[in-house]
Amino acid sequence: DKDDNLEKAIGLFQETTALDPNFALGYARLADALRMRYAISRDDAWLSEAVDMVNKAVALNPGLAQVQVALGRIRATQGNYDLAFAALERALSIDPNDAEANQAMAKVYERQGRLTDAEASFKKAMALDQESLLIRDSYANYLYRRGRYDDAAKLWQSVISVAPDHFGVLVNLGTALSETGDLPGAITMYERAIKIRPTYMAY
Repeated sequence: DKDDNLEKAIGLFQETTALDPNFALGYARLADALRMRYAISRDDAWLSEAVDMVNKAVALNPGLAQVQVALGRIRATQGNYDLAFAALERALSIDPNDAEANQAMAKVYERQGRLTDAEASFKKAMALDQESLLIRDSYANYLYRRGRYDDAAKLWQSVISVAPDHFGVLVNLGTALSETGDLPGAITMYERAIKIRPTYMAY
């Protein structure tokens, strides 16, 4: 969420795959970073490149769980939830204890309306990787969408306790606190976010 970190990551993954054109995980990670870039910019060119990179990863090593996770996430981004489910199901069959696979599957379950399964997958992902701020943030967003604002706020507070300058989570936490009626707390979070990055969303 800081400065040009995502662009730096994309550049480093591109260097990695140039150094080793047979490195399937490198292509999978590059595809995931390009998918994130698309999610921010909504520029179809980034998604098209992400598809190309994940296809290379699959061609090189379809039996790697992280390759299937990257494929599943991109299929979900394209709106192809059946294909996303198939890829993530394969990832979990390869490694049922892959935290990212469980988190990605949780989001697909939610899209399918399978909320009990989504909740179980989010909880498993958090248990498997208790240090991951991304998984905590993802689960908090799920709880917020379900109207469980107190639970979402608690999770976002746990992220802020580790990363107090996380702009996006500060904004999300402010929104959750606002929904719970804690307006002074919400204002504090928004003001902190504005000091870090004065954007329209925070204002």
